Amino acid sequence: MDKYFATKSGEELGEELTSKIDNYYKFVETSGLLDALKTSHRQYYNLDGNSEFSFSKELGSTGSQGEYAKLKVNHYRNLIQHILGMVTNTKPEWTAIANNTDYSSQAQTILASGLLDYYMTTKRIERYFKKACEMSLYALEGWVSLRWDSNSGDSYGVDPELGIEIKAGDIEIQNHNLLDVIRDPNKEESKQDWYIVRTKKNKYDLAAQYSEREEEILHQTESDLKTLNVQMAEKRFNVEETDDIEVFEFYHARTPSMPEGKYCLFLNSDVVLVESPLPYRNIPLYRCVSSDLHGSTFGYSNAMDLLPIQNAINILYSTVLTNQKTFGVQNIMIPKGSNFSYSSLGSGLNIMEYDHNAGAPQALNLTATPPEIFNTIKMLEGVEEQLSGVNQVSRGHAPASLSGAAMALLHSQSLSFSNNLQQEYIALQEDVGTGLINLLQDYAVTPRVAQISGKHNNGLVRAFKNDDIADISRVSIKTANPVSKTAAGRMELAKDMVGTGLVKTPEQYIEVVSTGRLEPIIEGDLAENMQIRNENEHLRELKSVSVVATDNHIQHIKEHKAVIADPVNRQNAQLVQSTLDHIMEHIEALKNTPPELLQILGMQGLPPDVPQQPTPGNTPQKVLAPGNPIATEAGKVNMPNMPKNPMTGQTYNPDEGN
Repeated sequence: MDKYFATKSGEELGEELTSKIDNYYKFVETSGLLDALKTSHRQYYNLDGNSEFSFSKELGSTGSQGEYAKLKVNHYRNLIQHILGMVTNTKPEWTAIANNTDYSSQAQTILASGLLDYYMTTKRIERYFKKACEMSLYALEGWVSLRWDSNSGDSYGVDPELGIEIKAGDIEIQNHNLLDVIRDPNKEESKQDWYIVRTKKNKYDLAAQYSEREEEILHQTESDLKTLNVQMAEKRFNVEETDDIEVFEFYHARTPSMPEGKYCLFLNSDVVLVESPLPYRNIPLYRCVSSDLHGSTFGYSNAMDLLPIQNAINILYSTVLTNQKTFGVQNIMIPKGSNFSYSSLGSGLNIMEYDHNAGAPQALNLTATPPEIFNTIKMLEGVEEQLSGVNQVSRGHAPASLSGAAMALLHSQSLSFSNNLQQEYIALQEDVGTGLINLLQDYAVTPRVAQISGKHNNGLVRAFKNDDIADISRVSIKTANPVSKTAAGRMELAKDMVGTGLVKTPEQYIEVVSTGRLEPIIEGDLAENMQIRNENEHLRELKSVSVVATDNHIQHIKEHKAVIADPVNRQNAQLVQSTLDHIMEHIEALKNTPPELLQILGMQGLPPDVPQQPTPGNTPQKVLAPGNPIATEAGKVNMPNMPKNPMTGQTYNPDEGN
């Protein structure tokens, strides 16, 4: 009792971790959380029972004799899918942030941003983000784990002692739900120090990797944990035995009691495969939730508020259908004793006799459903939309009377309603992106090729390793106004940009309307700024810098001025002279560049130098750096003329002082 459980090792640690898992699942069951998850899972996937594939593909029946029709109209999934689409429909625009602002660090930010896009494409990371967001809506929480797999990646050698192939390694990413992430249920999420993550792995691969425990691994079919089969849906069908087994990974953060943290890979209390200090900077586990259930470790979703309403809608639709199914075939009322031939009626019709002395046969209409039922259905469907924040416009049921601007406004309001989840989704992407860069910084020690392709990063198809992104500290995501995520909103944005002159070509206009992205417009300016920053660093280091005719010379001159505006640099005469020489090169380029090219680039040229005719007392002069005299062609100093006395017209004599 006096020893912290995480400080234990071997089977003793395995027993402690097994107890933590058992206690967590007991809490999930006894608190009612498991029932809520299963109910949401069944409704979201339109399941009849607890089986994973028992879809409601046909009309069901209920009641003691199956007399009631059962119909599900799944607004629940439809609303969640619309929320999911609004939150995740924009591809993240990665921005890597460096520790410094020098050119080298800024160049690394471009490479790091390209690497994130590369992994988004090759590893399909975006699908893991979307799945985590989806689970946060119907299953309260969605998790993403990001680890380094040393057994994947390209081969780069053979171990001379063991004779086995050495892999370069690569990232491994997975999704997890609330039941896969075991933690202390008595703590709030922000205060958790440890997690146990449940995954599945092929036992034969695992046995090959840990050959010393091969026999124990291969005989592993069921865990010693009684609550291991806790799932969203219980399986009620027999399939061929799988080769996958449950595997648990324990992560403990670096804390005063555990300064090195801890990592443990185990199957049960007896089979502990790995035990080591935490091999990552932080626990490589990232959560997405709609909101926190304050005072607990779990998340909460507005979808839980929709479940009872969805159940009521299903009952009302079933009531209508039961009535139509039961009494849809018309019944004929005739008086008793009527001489009426049954054979003259069509098949399927029923005759009901009643005690009446007169009257012609008539239909008995029992299919009429009270209008209150339909009104209630409509009301409940409207309540669902209100609670979820998804209005009719977002669901594609816009009234014809609404204008495009009004529809864009309503849709943006739906987007704003889901702003909290959107912020959590962005935070998830930023955390995973930062974790990815950290993994590459720590473990990508061998060169690897990143095929960074696309319109904006064509020049970055290159090999890289950890040193090439060593200065990156974190990753951020650019966010956009909700209006820019709608087609109507993007069109208005593009029109405004045309009016201000920011959009100059039809291609740029189409890009903004289609994607809402501004990179195609600012790409040239960004590259120019990077070049100026690189030149300024070279000027400070007294390195030569060239001038190109297509440079934005005026912008270069203004930014180069900052080099000699620094009081320390101003004391370095050589630095001042070289910077001024470079500025003069830009001025000469403005004078000598063909005016047609300057006009295309949108720059105003300077008139070329006109040779000045020498006159008595006026010798051509050349301006040199500050502190140098003004020299004449004869090598003599041409001093400025002395002022004259306006009263006498005499020139001032400095020797006499008058």
